Amino acid sequence: MKRWTWKSTVWILLYVGMITTIVLVLSRVQQQVQNGTLDPDAQQHWDQWLETMVRQVIDGYLRGTEFGIKMTGDALVTAGSIHTQLTWMDAAIDGVAFTPRHGKAVEVNALWYHALSAMAKVLKESDGHTADHYDKLARRVKRSFAKVFWDEPLGHLRDHVSTDSDGDDHVDFSLRPN
Repeated sequence: MKRWTWKSTVWILLYVGMITTIVLVLSRVQQQVQNGTLDPDAQQHWDQWLETMVRQVIDGYLRGTEFGIKMTGDALVTAGSIHTQLTWMDAAIDGVAFTPRHGKAVEVNALWYHALSAMAKVLKESDGHTADHYDKLARRVKRSFAKVFWDEPLGHLRDHVSTDSDGDDHVDFSLRPN
């Protein structure tokens, strides 16, 4: 059994919670930047540490982190293995996951798309090169998201898709409240 460390815990918290937090913060910053109403204190926090933190999280997903958290060739984020529980819905008893959701989880990728899109808009004036890069990635995520997650016959999004060691995809068609 793997021994959990503070570093492991940090990465799991980043994976499960950080994208959500980033999306909420970015949405507010993006709206205030567009309206010209960004509070000077908020601007100072953004300039001093928040922008750097958001970039580091995005870059971590691009490069890959512990627990197999990384962007794949189709620009979607994948994470974990059959032995890990990294999304908010995962649960295990005695090391056995009874809602295994490793791979590409639908809600994580929706948040990933929004984080990239919002950062592209926020950085447009200050760092056009990075903004363009994030915008191109967001467009790839959007195309891949529709291809991987939308199930036309069922009329809803698939819950997650995992890839085994042979490279075969396994689709979970469950309709869950993600």
